[in-house]
Amino acid sequence: PVSLLHASPSTPGGQPSTASQSIGPLKDVLRQQERAYIHRVLGHCGNDKEKAAEILQVSMATLYRKLSEDE
Repeated sequence: PVSLLHASPSTPGGQPSTASQSIGPLKDVLRQQERAYIHRVLGHCGNDKEKAAEILQVSMATLYRKLSEDE
């Protein structure tokens, strides 16, 4: 991944913001977002994987597979 300084739409004159953002292949970015969302849902459910799978509308097998990809 590459670090990128990006201009914020709210920044006057389009000056680069000080926040940096990692960029890379789309599949990697999407996987990172998916992983973060799965963990957020698990936290919301008190780590109840059955409830999380129901909310995410995925099978338990899919949830476990996606969680094992984190390791």
